[in-house]
Amino acid sequence: MAWIFTYEREERDQYTRFDGSAENPSRGQNQYWCLIFGPTWCSLDLWPLWPETYELFEHFSSRLGPPTSGPHHQPVAADLMDGFDEGPILASVWNFPPEEREGRMDDVVSLIDGG
Repeated sequence: MAWIFTYEREERDQYTRFDGSAENPSRGQNQYWCLIFGPTWCSLDLWPLWPETYELFEHFSSRLGPPTSGPHHQPVAADLMDGFDEGPILASVWNFPPEEREGRMDDVVSLIDGG
């Protein structure tokens, strides 16, 4: 399946954060995602939980490899939700040596840029 990604990238002192959506053109649905790269780890949150959520997780995993932890369903407190699209999330974490950070991030950027 082909995904169409839109995202914003934010650089911080200790991490790089990517926030975006991925459209599944055949179904007309958007999946939202947040990917954060720390010095020796990255975390990925996907929502809402639809069958496509797992397909998108596999798409990211094709570049990141199997996660160290997850994917796990994580509830979100009702008072933190802005709408229907902000229900439970699918959360995963990858750990890696610090020297692999840039390469892994480049792989993900290539993926979300259509490569």
